[in-house]
Amino acid sequence: MKGAEIMKVFVLDTEDQSFNFVETEGGLSEWYRLLHCDLIDITERKIGGKYFDVICDDEGLFNENPIVSAMTESGEPRLVGSIAICNHDGEGHETGLSFEDQKLLVMKQAIATRADGEKFKVIILDE
Repeated sequence: MKGAEIMKVFVLDTEDQSFNFVETEGGLSEWYRLLHCDLIDITERKIGGKYFDVICDDEGLFNENPIVSAMTESGEPRLVGSIAICNHDGEGHETGLSFEDQKLLVMKQAIATRADGEKFKVIILDE
C-alpha cells in the first residue's frame, strides 16, 4: 500500500478570514481540522475555466449566521463555511495544486460585503 503523499491545497478559513496554501496529506481527520467541522462534502466546481475539487463543511448552512465562502461572478452564493480546494486524479483521490493552479486561485480571491456592511473573503466560481 502506498503511503499518503503531501499535497498543496488552498484553504479559505471563514473563522479567521484568511486565504492560505497549506501542505497536507488530506484524509477525513485532516479535512475536519482544516475546515473546523465534523462532516464534509466534496464537490467539483469550475474556477477560472478549470475544474477543482472543493472540500466543504456539509453542515455549514446549519450554523447561525453562515459565512459565504464561494460565489459566482454575479454575486450568487454557492458555498458557506471554510473550504479547501485541490485537484483530483479522476479516480476519487484528491491531489495537490500546481503552481499554475495556485496563481489562478490567487486571482480568483475577492472581498465581498454583506448588507450590514461586514466584509468577508470569498473565492469566485464560474457561473
